[in-house]
Amino acid sequence: MILTDTLEGTDLIHPVYQVVYINHEIDIKCNSYGPTTWFKDGDKISNEFLKENNVYIQKASNEHSGVYNCEGKTSGNNIFSKNAKVLIAGNHL
Repeated sequence: MILTDTLEGTDLIHPVYQVVYINHEIDIKCNSYGPTTWFKDGDKISNEFLKENNVYIQKASNEHSGVYNCEGKTSGNNIFSKNAKVLIAGNHL
């Protein structure tokens, strides 16, 4: 289940709100050019969770819940994305 909402900031990131079940994937896209830096709750994300310009987590757990954002380039300028909020929910049947 993915819910999308509009929040303050630039439109680099999609989706901006996700509810993800435990053991399901998280895939957050950053529409920037060149090198992209990702942050979760203000801390830089390890490369093990990055795939191209995206955050990709194959099996979500409670520790993956939080606020994500990216820093990248558009038209030659460094720019920060709006926040992407991820909530991890229990298993569904």
